[in-house]
Amino acid sequence: MNSKLDTYDEHHKSTENNLFIGSRIDEHPAWTSLSRVPETLIALIPLRKFTVRALLLLSTGQMIFSDSSAEKDVPMKIGQTQLAWGEFEVIDSVMALRITKVA
Repeated sequence: MNSKLDTYDEHHKSTENNLFIGSRIDEHPAWTSLSRVPETLIALIPLRKFTVRALLLLSTGQMIFSDSSAEKDVPMKIGQTQLAWGEFEVIDSVMALRITKVA
């Protein structure tokens, strides 16, 4: 028996396969909406010796030192997805993260 739901599922699967395999994300029919969804990009800086006590004692002007060297790229994620690596730079007194490698 071929229900409307079965027909929809078959059409959706074939449309989905034709649309996404080898296609660019900006070709997706929902790209106009999806491209405006705000996300938080997180740069992971290892602070192995940073404790809750140190967090509670933070004060203005205090320096926090990382375990990694300045030359080492910083991993960048959205949620659990690794997107890229980057390095921090200061440009016109503004902190920036330059992408050095895309995942």
